[in-house]
Amino acid sequence: MEKQVKIKQAEIQDAERIASLCEQLGYSVTKQQIEQRLGKIKSNNSLLCMLRL
Repeated sequence: MEKQVKIKQAEIQDAERIASLCEQLGYSVTKQQIEQRLGKIKSNNSLLCMLRL
């Protein structure tokens, strides 16, 4: 049976999980930095950040 993939728009409350993933990928980043970046993305209607669940 195939696994379903769900995708959603990243929200500020996802910052901790995103920061953890970044660390796993070798990028040193804090939850606060991710929150700032998501805030900038959210305020710019031409940008979108998506997450795979």
